Amino acid sequence: MSKWLSCRFHRLQPFNVSFLQMKGEAEAFAIEAKAKAEAEQMARKADAWKDYQEAAMVDMVLETIPKVCFSSALLRQRVSAAHSCRHFFPRGK
Repeated sequence: MSKWLSCRFHRLQPFNVSFLQMKGEAEAFAIEAKAKAEAEQMARKADAWKDYQEAAMVDMVLETIPKVCFSSALLRQRVSAAHSCRHFFPRGK
């Protein structure tokens, strides 16, 4: 290497070190920002799934209650009819 090139290289070396340091810090900042954004996104997804699960449970309950009430009323009607028939057809007497 010529004396002129080695002299130029030594003058640029501090600049290269600070440039590489700044580049590394910028890359680290970008990675950290991306990780924070992904963590926030995952937290929001978890909240959304929680809300969805609660809404699905409420929907299922609201769909099931009328069926249960209808079945209960039908059963009560049958029991009531069977009970009223006992007066006409007593057992064991």
